[in-house]
Amino acid sequence: MDAEEKKVNIDDNDSLSHGTDAETDKSTPVEDENIKASEESIQEDVETEVLEEDGENREEIVEDDEPELTKDEIRELKKKAEESDELLDKLQRVRAEYLNFQKRKNKETQDIRRFAIQGFAIALTDVLDNFSRAISSTKEAKDFDKLLEGIQLVEGQFYKTLEDYNVKPIETVGKPFDPVMHEAVIEEADDNHPHHTVIMELQKGFMLFDRVIRPAKVKVSKKEEKGDTDDSGNDQEEKDS
Repeated sequence: MDAEEKKVNIDDNDSLSHGTDAETDKSTPVEDENIKASEESIQEDVETEVLEEDGENREEIVEDDEPELTKDEIRELKKKAEESDELLDKLQRVRAEYLNFQKRKNKETQDIRRFAIQGFAIALTDVLDNFSRAISSTKEAKDFDKLLEGIQLVEGQFYKTLEDYNVKPIETVGKPFDPVMHEAVIEEADDNHPHHTVIMELQKGFMLFDRVIRPAKVKVSKKEEKGDTDDSGNDQEEKDS
């Protein structure tokens, strides 16, 4: 009986042993995955720490590479900055002064153009005053000779005023025709004067300094050619015959 019980106990122990081994074999893959996951996590943490340390080291290296300025260098930079500010201020002042100067010159130029004939206009008013006096005296006296004398005096004063401002009449009668100074209105056959000589002035012309401001309108002489005379004579003879 005892031998049989021992045998049964041995068999039971073997079965228990085999059961435990089986259970151990079933749980091994899960544990392996957990271990693998832990190892990967540890590896990632290690790599992260290595990268962070490497970045810090690089930043330290960059900071170490930046040169530190000395006091003299800082003082020199401040001095140059102040000089630059002074030059900029001077430039702005000069620019403002130039703009103001330009405005003044433009205004002066406009005033010169607007009032250029001021003196001439004042001189003409004196002539107009004398002309008005001549008319008034003629109305009172009703004397034609006195009127003519007054008009001639006013005319002389008017020409004198023009001459004071370098406006002079163009010479015409007896002068050779000049297309710059003269405008030929009429051509007339005339054997008493050379060809294209001014024989009559129809309207006065004037010059300002050496510039013609109005050409004189004139009548000029014209020489008839002999051929034209002969032809006209022959035509007359043919008509008579």
